[in-house]
Amino acid sequence: MISNFLKLLVTPILTLTFSVASAAPVSDLPPAAIVHQLVADGHDVRGIKCKPGVCSAAIRDSFGVVNQHAVNAETGKAVKNGITSRFVHMPGPREVSAMDAMLAVAQVGHFNLISIEYRGGNYNVLAKDDAGEVGRFKVNAATKSVVEIEK
Repeated sequence: MISNFLKLLVTPILTLTFSVASAAPVSDLPPAAIVHQLVADGHDVRGIKCKPGVCSAAIRDSFGVVNQHAVNAETGKAVKNGITSRFVHMPGPREVSAMDAMLAVAQVGHFNLISIEYRGGNYNVLAKDDAGEVGRFKVNAATKSVVEIEK
């Protein structure tokens, strides 16, 4: 009788434990860490968009072609074989990287990067501050200055 009582008591608890454990979220890196990893791997990052479990990065090759690459959200490593390509101008030697643009936005108090995209000589950056307020920023790629802020 006691063993039947224990089975009735323990079985729902074990079932609940395994259900909660299997529903645990994937340990994705924050977008800023993914940009950092891609830059450390030698990529010229022109933009990144992340959703839970999935990231896509625009990476420019030495010919000026931007390829969209899938990125492992847990490691920040680019997956080989670009998905799509488009030609962009070759930047001048003084243009800054995505990492520099991200740091420029951090200097105005928005540290939590949501997305970054290179377009027309500027980086369009979407980031949150410590209070969770989302801000849109435009960073000049030649000067690394924040030229436009929208909150």
